Amino acid sequence: MRNLLKKLWDDDGGFIVSFELMLVFVILLLGIIAGLTALRNAVVAELVETGQAVLALQQGFTINGTSSCGGSSQASGAVDVAGTITFSQTTATGTISQTACP
Repeated sequence: MRNLLKKLWDDDGGFIVSFELMLVFVILLLGIIAGLTALRNAVVAELVETGQAVLALQQGFTINGTSSCGGSSQASGAVDVAGTITFSQTTATGTISQTACP
């Protein structure tokens, strides 16, 4: 029995299995690194597209003038051109007449 245990202890057959496992682990690790690099590039591309979409937003607006039997308001607006905002307000010329509400 002691002889058999000594032969098993001195056996180098397990070396081949551990070398194969190390080779498989190295290949898996290289695959994981390549996959994470591709994931990083995809996330960066999506963030760049999101940033470009935010930069393309227009902040200009136009409000038409309103009038009713109680009064009126003039139109106003803002135009966003190349990073500068220009405000404009239209003015009405002439006389303002007010009629009674029905």
